[in-house]
Amino acid sequence: MTSNSAAPDVLYQKATLILPCSDKKAAERHLAYYLYQGKGYLQLVKQWPITQIEGAFNLLFLSAEHGLIRHNQLLEPYDQKMTAAQQDKLLCCPSLQNKAKRILRECEPASPLYIALPKLYQKVFQLLAGKTFERFDSVVCVSGGIGSQRGQLSTWLRQEVSRHTDWCLREEAELITHLKGCRPVLICIRIGDSFRPWLSGCGSDAKYGAPVTIKAIFSERGLIEIVDSAGGRWGSFSLTNGLPSGIKQSMEIELNGRAQSDRWERFELRDL
Repeated sequence: MTSNSAAPDVLYQKATLILPCSDKKAAERHLAYYLYQGKGYLQLVKQWPITQIEGAFNLLFLSAEHGLIRHNQLLEPYDQKMTAAQQDKLLCCPSLQNKAKRILRECEPASPLYIALPKLYQKVFQLLAGKTFERFDSVVCVSGGIGSQRGQLSTWLRQEVSRHTDWCLREEAELITHLKGCRPVLICIRIGDSFRPWLSGCGSDAKYGAPVTIKAIFSERGLIEIVDSAGGRWGSFSLTNGLPSGIKQSMEIELNGRAQSDRWERFELRDL
């Protein structure tokens, strides 16, 4: 299997990570991620390139001034601590509650919701979000002392960045197929390609499914599994055996016209 650049994030189920704002801030207007200059949780996150964090997470902040915000929201510097009085002020603002719920509804519920917030912030978040955060299949909060909490956050970061990296490597794969009168060839498939899956039978009795679009590609121990946009799962044989006879004939003609080589011949599925 080979790999290229990452596929569009719309196809990847990102985890969601919520961090607190920080007392220390940049002196000028900035995106929230860069405005906050804290040395606690955020310091661990910033050890990773921002491109990796954005690829793996929906990164959110709980601000004592602005409520729940995205990491790329533009903010002016401010000086507001999360006190009991400020908590009451946030919770009495319907627009902030609606915004928090809207942001969470835009996150992928099938992936974990990680909450790296101090106790008071956790309470405020749960009250702002109401039952919206319950839509997530998995909700994990930091616990224990600060050292333990930092360790938990570090583990989440490693797991999710690794998961996203592995997913990116599944963007492309090469399937082996055999053509009449030709040696085996490779067919390169990529996320976004479409094919007609073979279901059963052979020759005139063969049955095929409706065309599907590739959403994800998994490879383990040389076996390739394809997931389509509707959630269907297919083996490599369903794809290669589902190629229309006309396409196979055109491939045979093209191969017969090529000079013999010790290298495998390679075709792009999207070009067939």
